[in-house]
Amino acid sequence: MDLKTLERTWRDPREYLFARIAAGGARVLRAGGVLGVGSHGEIPGLGFHWELQAYVAGGFTPAEALRAATMGSAEAIGRQSEFGSLESGKYADLLILDKNPLLDIRNTLSLREVMKNSRLYDAQTLDELWPRRRPLPPLWFWEDGPPASPPEGGNPLP
Repeated sequence: MDLKTLERTWRDPREYLFARIAAGGARVLRAGGVLGVGSHGEIPGLGFHWELQAYVAGGFTPAEALRAATMGSAEAIGRQSEFGSLESGKYADLLILDKNPLLDIRNTLSLREVMKNSRLYDAQTLDELWPRRRPLPPLWFWEDGPPASPPEGGNPLP
């Protein structure tokens, strides 16, 4: 890989637009509008945390950013009766944190455990902790080598 493609251009934070865009979102929210969170692109998963941080950089309180990420997102797609809050009859996956995100939104990154589909997992290893204790099985992409060579004279594509 060409190292030139790995270079990052550093910019003054005032050059970025996300804080101004988030400030507009905060005005919409406080005027009674609905805002959600939806990460995409660069780093799936982590991008969601970055978007929460961008909202707070734009003037949201951590509580407003978290509400946008939960109830706001569910309402934005018309599914607030199914998820977005912890209520009987709703779907809910949980993130268990070591630090309070209401004090600092970056604390959403202090993941300890994740509950998904009624199973509890260690957030660092994804080993199942409950209802069964078992390690995460090997995943298909853990192999560190190239794909197997095709047979002599064979086509590598099906």
